[in-house]
Amino acid sequence: MNERSRIEELERMGWGYKEISELLDELKSKLSESYSSQTWIEDDEKFKKRLNEVLRKLGWSFNVKGSVYIQEAILYLHNCENIYGVSLSHELYPKVAEKCKTTPSRVERCIRTAIIKMFDHGSPEIRMIFGEYHSTDKGVVTNSEFLFGLCQYLEE
Repeated sequence: MNERSRIEELERMGWGYKEISELLDELKSKLSESYSSQTWIEDDEKFKKRLNEVLRKLGWSFNVKGSVYIQEAILYLHNCENIYGVSLSHELYPKVAEKCKTTPSRVERCIRTAIIKMFDHGSPEIRMIFGEYHSTDKGVVTNSEFLFGLCQYLEE
């Protein structure tokens, strides 16, 4: 049954032009919403795959608890309109903690520990992304420098 015969069938059932037009508009709207959310999910999956590739290159240990929290934090920042307006302790850590069913302080501590481990055992490519700047005497970037720097690197 083609489109024209479907419209004729609706007209025989008492549907007028206005009702058919509204139905078509509603269907188009639902299809475009479905497509855009599907595109967003596909983009999110591509970004997540790229994130994992970059972390692997940097010598990331995926068996560290903080790696899951970092992935969630980077995905959250990636979907924010202004990542530099995000407060880590008041917004990011609580969101990640809620999603991972833990506390914000554990998220912060595990991310910090994972970053320190990566800088201790990671590849020299870490300096390529984060440069030689760092806020501590240990030579390790802070959580915010790491998260924002990695997010910016991935979006370039």
